[in-house]
Amino acid sequence: MELCSAARIKELMERHGFSPSKSFGQNFLIDPAVPEKIAAGAAPDRETSVLEIGPGIGALTRALSARSGEVFALEVDRSLEPVLRETLSELSNTSVIFGDILKTDIRKFAADSFSFNKTAAVSNLPYNITTKAVTALLEARVFGSVTLMLQREAARKITACPGDADRCLFGVVVNHYATPSKLFSVPAGSFYPAPKVDSVVLRLEAKPPFPTPEGEKMFLAAARAVFSNRRKTILNNIAAAFCEVGKDGAERFLKRLKIDPGRRGESLTLEELYGISGELMQIIQSI
Repeated sequence: MELCSAARIKELMERHGFSPSKSFGQNFLIDPAVPEKIAAGAAPDRETSVLEIGPGIGALTRALSARSGEVFALEVDRSLEPVLRETLSELSNTSVIFGDILKTDIRKFAADSFSFNKTAAVSNLPYNITTKAVTALLEARVFGSVTLMLQREAARKITACPGDADRCLFGVVVNHYATPSKLFSVPAGSFYPAPKVDSVVLRLEAKPPFPTPEGEKMFLAAARAVFSNRRKTILNNIAAAFCEVGKDGAERFLKRLKIDPGRRGESLTLEELYGISGELMQIIQSI
């Protein structure tokens, strides 16, 4: 079934009384090569359970269904129900569920629904929920990989290196949970309606769980602290966030780690942030 053409999309929308929603960030692919490339990059097989967030009219869903053991397509917009019933109904390994990824207990859903041990999440995410949705998918720790089509700006934040202008808390958190790799770019003209910016497809390969929940909690707190005010030094940000450590205590352990207290958060490597969080944990536990 060909779904990647503006004429076909317009015909479906007109027949089912549907129009794209800006609030849901709905832009539908009109380049048939893109969903196939995304599905290939996600690399599911017949022993993989896939959660797709935002199936739209089902173009990517069909490509995933052809490669996967099962696909669960989670769609927030109920007005797409008649469209998806038409485009996906004959796919025996595919289920459409209406709900909001930001309100879904992902771990429970996976435990209750997935039939296979290998798991993957795939999505074309609207910009306004990118940070929250990606974080929720990674925090759940139920997916071996998460493959996402994101607006170029969001992809830059995830792939930014220490010292880059795009380096931010969101990118650090993503890199804590997963190893990102860029698969390919998707120009704005590949969508109907066309968005204002190009998109990028990233694959996030899940990393092993952190050694302890307490250590991970401290790491995330330390990362939030050093990025809390980009204009301030890491010394001032840490001292403000961890009053029990204070400026003198923070300066001492930063020097122990051979980290200049005058640096800014975006200059820190992931390993340096792990070192900071480890020192903070030791100090706080000793108080």
